[in-house]
Amino acid sequence: EEDEIKWINGYLPPPIDLKEVEAAVDMLITEGVNDFNSIMRETMKRFKGRVDGRVLGDVVKKKLPPVGE
Repeated sequence: EEDEIKWINGYLPPPIDLKEVEAAVDMLITEGVNDFNSIMRETMKRFKGRVDGRVLGDVVKKKLPPVGE
């Protein structure tokens, strides 16, 4: 079973560091992208499936100012 896991992991993309995700989101916000969906779309494109959508969503929510401010 462990050999199977190693074999499968060989085909998976390397995990992404959370700091790298946060930096990408910060960069998009700095560039003027301030819409949740746009940031999600661009970041997912940039990392090509290497980042979990829930994790990214949490990062974006934390970084964007609250709606109405």
